[in-house]
Order: sequence, then structure tokens, then C-alpha cells
Amino acid sequence: MPMTREPLVRLRGVERRYAAGGAITTALHGVDLDVAEGELLALIGPSGSGKTTLVGVIGGLDAPDAGSVEVAGIDVTGLRSDALAAYRLQTVGFVFQSPGLVPLMTALENVSLPLLLMEKDPRDAEARARAALGSVGLEARARHRAFELSGGEQQRVALARALVKGPRLLIADEPTGQLDSETSAAIVGLIRSFRGRTTIIVATHDDAVAAMADRVARIEDGRLVAASRR
Repeated sequence: MPMTREPLVRLRGVERRYAAGGAITTALHGVDLDVAEGELLALIGPSGSGKTTLVGVIGGLDAPDAGSVEVAGIDVTGLRSDALAAYRLQTVGFVFQSPGLVPLMTALENVSLPLLLMEKDPRDAEARARAALGSVGLEARARHRAFELSGGEQQRVALARALVKGPRLLIADEPTGQLDSETSAAIVGLIRSFRGRTTIIVATHDDAVAAMADRVARIEDGRLVAASRR
């Protein structure tokens, strides 16, 4: 997908350092990255390469020690805590390796939750959540509690929860890491089906996930070393 518009995501000189045991570890080294609106970018690299740190910085879950992060015209690095929480709630949808559902809540309640946190009307939130579950093929499981669902079903609920808000950016961090190959393929297909409707960044070491992307960026030892279009 050619970049004909201003990027939705723009990083310049992003660095992240951690102190551990009296030593300083640099997780990100001066990362520059642009992601076009509607693009599906796969961020690949081995464990410990900096993938999770990078998507955490983009999503406002972590703060860089240097550099700038801009998403949808928002200077993420300049946000105070309340504005940062609003950014994560309203602008970004997250899918992690672990679905992170509330076990005793139903699938419908789990998907409705971010809308209720955004103070949407409960009836509208339920209708939108039901539609989101339908988009991932789980409307029939709406009234099942999270602990009653299979691992693949839970990850599909997590995807519906991330997308129900209509986020400008979807961040998926190793979304197939705990799934078997068949279920992984189904999740990959679902994520790809939302390509173009939202901007998607997938951090992965799974070649099948990378194969679905518009562009692949490789990170090694905290440095973005290569990017290519498929």
C-alpha cells in the first residue's frame, strides 16, 4: 500500500532504556518509523528484540526516554496521565498474546466494557458489542462467560473488544503466540479482514502473520534494521 497521505503513526529518534541490577539496558535505539493510515504493518524479530517495547511506546503503555511519538495527530509523548488514559481508550485498540478477558463476564459484557468506560449508552454499547462479536463469528457465544470459551474463541472476543471502539490504530502483540496453527490461521485471517478499516501494527515472530501484511519491518537488538513491502 503506497504512502500517499500523511502517516497515521510517526516515530522519530525513539529510545527506551531500563535500569536493572545497576546496569542500563537500551531496548530501543533511535527508532524512526512511519505507518500509513489503513496500512497493515508486521513488526518482526526474535524474542527480546524490542518489538513489545516499541508497540508499548506507540500505544501509550510505556514512555520513551528520548524521541517523539505521534499518532493520529496526537503527540503521545506530551500527554499527561488523564489524557494518556483517554488516548489508550479512544484511539488505540489492543490485542495481546493473552486475551485478558474478565473470566466471569460474558463475551458480550467483555466487549461492551470499553464502550461503557467511554460512557456510551448501555443499550447502544450492547448493540455495538453484539455486532462486533458477529464480525468475528461469535454472536452465538455472546452469553457464554469467558472461562467457558476455548482459547481461540477468547482471542476472537479480545479482537472484537479491541475493534468495537472503532479505533484509529489496532496494536496486536503476538496475537497467535498461545494458539495452535489452525486457530492461529483463523485469527490471522480475521485481523487481515479489518485491513483498510483501521491501521494495524502486528508484532510477531510468526512468518504466517508477517505474510499477511502490506509491509514488514524487522527489529533486532532494539534497532529497526529493514522494512519491505509485500
